[in-house]
Amino acid sequence: MIDTFEKTYTDWSIDVGEYKYEGITLKEVEQNLYSIQDNDIDFLIVSPPKAISVGTKLYNFVQVCSDQHTELLHIEISVTNDGEHGAIIYGKNELGHQEALQIIEEFIAHHKVPELDDWDIVLDLRPKMESYVKESENE
Repeated sequence: MIDTFEKTYTDWSIDVGEYKYEGITLKEVEQNLYSIQDNDIDFLIVSPPKAISVGTKLYNFVQVCSDQHTELLHIEISVTNDGEHGAIIYGKNELGHQEALQIIEEFIAHHKVPELDDWDIVLDLRPKMESYVKESENE
């Protein structure tokens, strides 16, 4: 049996800005995490062929970049509530290399995601409810 670290996940993709490719291994993910820490690349996006369904949520991708204030990593997970439009991007700062790799490994190999209760909402891309207040004639 092939170790999850060496296995090629053929439908998954890695995007590092300058290039994107499909058919990835966790070893390649780890190498890209080191490249982020060495400032050779700015970010890494790991995407499944289609969103991962866990409960009532769909998980679209994981993104990693350097943490702005430390030499550690910042990780983000894109989440869409089932049946809704627009994603919420959750982020966590100050992760070590192994912590980030563990989250990505769980996502890729086991379709598991961490509890996001203590993560920050980095960006809310859900459509806002429009206000239907009639404009006054004086405006």
